[in-house]
Parts: sequence; structure tokens; C-alpha cells
Amino acid sequence: MPDDVVRPVDPMYRRKDSNQVGYADSLPFLIISQESLEDLNSRLVEGGNYAVPMDRFRPNIVIAGGSPYIEDDLAVIDIGQVVFSLVKPCRRCVTVKTDQLTGQVHSEEPLRTLETYRRREDVAPWFKKEGIFFGWTAVHEIKTPSGSTTISLENPLELIAYRG
Repeated sequence: MPDDVVRPVDPMYRRKDSNQVGYADSLPFLIISQESLEDLNSRLVEGGNYAVPMDRFRPNIVIAGGSPYIEDDLAVIDIGQVVFSLVKPCRRCVTVKTDQLTGQVHSEEPLRTLETYRRREDVAPWFKKEGIFFGWTAVHEIKTPSGSTTISLENPLELIAYRG
């Protein structure tokens, strides 16, 4: 995004007035666990479908370790010098049916399978919008005085707060 374009995060979800998004739809980060994808893929294969890669869901942070859908329970996590608040579940659209490398649109999967166990009432009954959910959107705060940092694969995830 050009430097002169400012897209603030919805006040309902931002943690600081400076929270903004670039190309993302509504929040700057999408967090999904590898174990969640593995669980979905086992269900897809069991149902006679192909497994899907993580890029179908377009997360910018993939966490590993723990149980499937652990992101449903995480409220605040620390990775490197960045604190992430997981503020709302990610409602999935038809884009997840599209192969990100070829652009080919596949049947109704993985939405059809996700619909059997990842509806609002299964994931976040308190959330006002209906839909099929996979992953959590997040905002961040940087802990360094300079205000800029990076995270890397070597950074461990530290739990700060569980949801609920």
C-alpha cells in the first residue's frame, strides 16, 4: 500500500489507534495451526476427497504444537517481540475452493466438510455473524522501543491469555 493510504482496523477489534491493515480484508493477521489443517485434511480424505494445502486459507502466521483448533482457545500470544491478540474467528468464503497455484476452482470442498463442524456455534457462540470459520484474525502490538521488528520460524510462541 502507498504510504499515504491508511486503512484503520475496525474500532471494535483494534487494540491501539495505530492498528491498520494493508491488503488484508479487515484485520492484519490470520493465524491457523498446522494441527487444525491436519485434522481438516484427515476428514477430507476420510470423506473421499483430496487434502488441501495451507495456502488455500492464506494465513500469514502458521503455528505448530498443541491440539487441533488450539487457536480457538488462544486470546493473546507472544511471538518474538510481537504480542498478537486473536480478536475474531475468520469467516471463510468460496476462495478456499481455489487452488492458489493454478487458479482452478474445486468442487465444494473444503467448505462442505468445514460446515459439518466449524459453524459459529461450534467455534465462537458469542460471535454475532453466522458462517463457516477456520483460523483467527489478529491485531498486534510491538514490544520494542523502535516500533519495528520481525518474527521468524525460530521464535517460540508464548501463551499470555486463554479465551474465556
